[in-house]
Amino acid sequence: MVGNDIHKARSLGRAARVTHSSPSVDRWAATLRERGYVLIPDHLPRDTCVTWAAAVTELAPAGPEPSGPPPDARQPYTIATSSRTVPLPDGAVAEFRRIGTPEADDSGVVCIYHVDRLMPALTQLRSDPTVAAVIFAAGGEELPSRAFKAFVHASVRRTQGYHVDNDGEVCYKAFFALTDIGEAADGAHSYLPGSHRARWTKYRNVLRNTMRADRYPRAMDRIPASAADTVLCRAGSVLIVDVNGIHRALPQADGRVRVVLVNCFDRSDYPVNLDPPVRVTALA
Repeated sequence: MVGNDIHKARSLGRAARVTHSSPSVDRWAATLRERGYVLIPDHLPRDTCVTWAAAVTELAPAGPEPSGPPPDARQPYTIATSSRTVPLPDGAVAEFRRIGTPEADDSGVVCIYHVDRLMPALTQLRSDPTVAAVIFAAGGEELPSRAFKAFVHASVRRTQGYHVDNDGEVCYKAFFALTDIGEAADGAHSYLPGSHRARWTKYRNVLRNTMRADRYPRAMDRIPASAADTVLCRAGSVLIVDVNGIHRALPQADGRVRVVLVNCFDRSDYPVNLDPPVRVTALA
């Protein structure tokens, strides 16, 4: 992690000296470099996104019942052995996270992989040139889209705590909000600004994790939570996040539904590729 953070610091420094033809892209990229995330409000028509949110929610079938003990290893398209999947048309897959374990983090979250195969209108978002331009301008590296999926959070009262997604690999995610996220109880994204860079806060947590075998190795629960930003936005906004920074989705109140599309940008050789990466051309 330390080596990757040093490499990132150098890359961000080089990228900061490059200007883009669009002042807006430069401004957003500078914020992403500095804080680790940037919100682009009203990037898409709100009414269109609300329609898409309803369609995505209808795509998810009824969740399967847990059958027998969890397998010894994670299955494809799952994040935990207690998750279950349901095949959908055209090679799409619905993952029901930690089914049968209602007290587990993220229990009740539904993730639809390859959602663009079921809703071709969403293909344009996977190749969004503005998002690609901001990521390229922020990090100085053109990254392909490795995965495109939808998340439906409905009254998810326990969510994964603060964490990082990997140990310093170059990785960004673009969250397209299809529903309004007007308050924390809607399941808003929470991010510790600046934590995508080399910070003692991260290393202290990593050290603690290595000393206890029962801990998730990328958990970051020893942080000043009051310093984290809660990101609120209208449907149609896009949040671009450096997921090497410390973040989480906040728990929801009963009756709240959050629907987002997630485009994952990583290097082509990122080790968890499930499909060939898709090259995205940045805005000129």
